[in-house]
Amino acid sequence: MFMFIGFTVFSFGKSDENEQKTLQEKVDFILKVAKNVQLDANIKSKEFVIAIYGRGSDDRSLFKALEASTVGATIQSKPVEVKLFRRMFMVKEADLIYINGNTKVSLTELEDKVGREFVLLTEDFPYGQSMINFVVDEDNGLSYAIQEKALEKQGVTIGSSLKSSKQRIVGQNSWLQRLKQAESRIKEQEATIEDQQDEIGEKSKTIKEKINKIEDQESTISQKSEKIRENQRVIRYQRTIIVGGIIGAVSILGLLFFLFRMNQKRKIALQESKAKTQEIISSINYAERIQRASLPSSTILEETLRDGFIFYQPKDIVSGDFYWIEEKGNVTYFAVADCTGHGVPGALLSVLCSNSLSRAINEMGLTQPSKILDQTVILLEGFFSKSENEVQDGMDIALCRLDKTTNELQYAGAYRPLYFFHEGKFNEIKADRQPIGSYEYRKAYTNHTLQLASGDSVYLFSDGIVDQFGGEQSKKFTSRRLKELLQEIKDQSMDDQRTVIAEELKNWRGDNESIDDVCVLGVRFV
Repeated sequence: MFMFIGFTVFSFGKSDENEQKTLQEKVDFILKVAKNVQLDANIKSKEFVIAIYGRGSDDRSLFKALEASTVGATIQSKPVEVKLFRRMFMVKEADLIYINGNTKVSLTELEDKVGREFVLLTEDFPYGQSMINFVVDEDNGLSYAIQEKALEKQGVTIGSSLKSSKQRIVGQNSWLQRLKQAESRIKEQEATIEDQQDEIGEKSKTIKEKINKIEDQESTISQKSEKIRENQRVIRYQRTIIVGGIIGAVSILGLLFFLFRMNQKRKIALQESKAKTQEIISSINYAERIQRASLPSSTILEETLRDGFIFYQPKDIVSGDFYWIEEKGNVTYFAVADCTGHGVPGALLSVLCSNSLSRAINEMGLTQPSKILDQTVILLEGFFSKSENEVQDGMDIALCRLDKTTNELQYAGAYRPLYFFHEGKFNEIKADRQPIGSYEYRKAYTNHTLQLASGDSVYLFSDGIVDQFGGEQSKKFTSRRLKELLQEIKDQSMDDQRTVIAEELKNWRGDNESIDDVCVLGVRFV
């Protein structure tokens, strides 16, 4: 039996090794094609873009392997950038696009989305449908066919090493013969698998026979023991049946009377509970309308920040998260905050914190985000000092100040970082690790200054999105996944970004419960 398990593990290990070898052959071939094609000289681009189109796990594995193989590499004197297009609306300009035969896609629609000359490299497509098509298996390695007329139509020239390689197949008949070889290899592998399954069946049959013998012996012992126990039960039953019957009748009468009284009390308590519950729900719904009215409307967002979005999703009816906007002349202040707790307690605290931010600006004339946060701490501590009990509540926040005349952005944060894209590159500024509220090792908040350019974008968010459990293994969404998602959708409109974020969070959560309020604010500068 141990030999059988060892053989199975060896078989799977060998399969993984072959898959890795095949993956590396694909990577090497894609890079070989990229280095031996020449696109139209009129195309002006800073990078040589290699794109993988598809959603499958094989496509993601190939994307990661290509990324690892092209770190610091250049093709045609341009740095190499590898992209993964999982949906048609994400398709952009690319110099070379790879598509697997399992991916359902309209090649005509794909060419229209790219909008310029490019090399189409496919795997396992029917002969003659693409510019360069290849197939790979363990015995024969990698072979490919070139449609030179399709390449010439796109304005693409290929090097002699691709034309004269022994791996190249010329003519449809040769291609069909190559596919038959691959099919023959697959049939041999299927036959090997069937033999292994037969061996597994034989060994399973032997084990089952031994188990059946043991079960028969256990059954015989159990039957004899049951006879002894049955005789003992008959004796005890005869002794207790008369006394038990009398006690049982009395107990049933007493139980029925008790249940009748309890049912009457339960009905009264249920009616009172329903009335109180309805009163509480009505109060919370009214509080939700008040909180919604205190938040900036979408009209205010459009007027002050011009191009942006708010994704606001409370866990309960009311929320401990809030977004805040204040405008003073040519300067706009905006923030996303996460108050302690959620529901009614969090909502009450959010109103107090929002008011403290406005007071720091309007009443005390503060302009620097770090100074505003320092003053907000003082206001909250002063408010809670009136209580006889020690209050540990407070908030985490990301606060920004935008000068519209100079596009200068200042930022300060309490546990909530700032994500932003400057000239297309992702950046992060970490927040100070101290809350707005009671804290033993308090120090002044740090002020950060950025000079933004047209097309740059910034993102503020509460921890509700990164802490949400979901996925196949019910893990947190994490900051890493949020960063990857923002980099993937950074070039879309802000309205589309909000839609994608909402859809991605919903799909990630699945049937899991929402654990916290969620608030994400994004702004693009024009």
